[in-house]
Amino acid sequence: FIALQFSSRFSNSFLTTAARYELLELGGVANFAGAQVITSLGRMVVSQVSGLLTDNFELRSMYIGVEACNLLVAAALLQANYPLTMAANIGLGLLLAFSQPITKSMPPAIVSNPEILAEVNGWDLTCDKIGRYLAPMVYAVLSSTLGYRVAVLLCLVLYGILALLRTQVRVIERQPAAKSSSPPSSDAIAARLRGLARQVWDGIASLQRDRTLSLLILNTLATNVFVYPMNSVLFPVLFKRVAEEEVPGGPTSLLGGVLA
Repeated sequence: FIALQFSSRFSNSFLTTAARYELLELGGVANFAGAQVITSLGRMVVSQVSGLLTDNFELRSMYIGVEACNLLVAAALLQANYPLTMAANIGLGLLLAFSQPITKSMPPAIVSNPEILAEVNGWDLTCDKIGRYLAPMVYAVLSSTLGYRVAVLLCLVLYGILALLRTQVRVIERQPAAKSSSPPSSDAIAARLRGLARQVWDGIASLQRDRTLSLLILNTLATNVFVYPMNSVLFPVLFKRVAEEEVPGGPTSLLGGVLA
């Protein structure tokens, strides 16, 4: 599980780096910035929905399904055209936001001995950070030596392997109170959706009663809307401009050194 977490975070960061710089080349600064803002706004909603789905549906299926979706996004990036790259850039950010509540719920569901749960969580967080910051440097080396398409193709192969390996992870699912062999009726599905909507409303209403939680939410909102988009847009654009003005070979020749 820890190896899969590291590999998955590495792959996501690798592919996100590829999508961002390719979108910057194909769509220009305005479209690139717009994609980052849309992604940041969507992440706040998607994370909340994912948390509710994680509590109400089979965890293992969602754990495998997210990696399969990443595989499809990687395949779309092989086309290297503006519409697909724009959609993939936004999709990767939303998939990452959707997958985080799922992966954070996994350790208690795979660890049979509660005494080692803290150790597993520690390794999970450590591998997440290492994979996130190592991937851009590896992408810089591969893209500058082998090219963009080869780098994305290698990531596509890695995603395929990870999707297969995730099927081997044993998950201890929470036992439902009662399970019927017949498919759920439309009334049962509607009641479940109303329950999800009620959980969202109760969560929003709780902000009026808890000022500390409200401040934390406000801080997260400001960070996601202003700080994170500015960083994700500012540095790639800055590096591109420096490469165009000061390096004869253009952005490609500087990409390895800048990202590393």
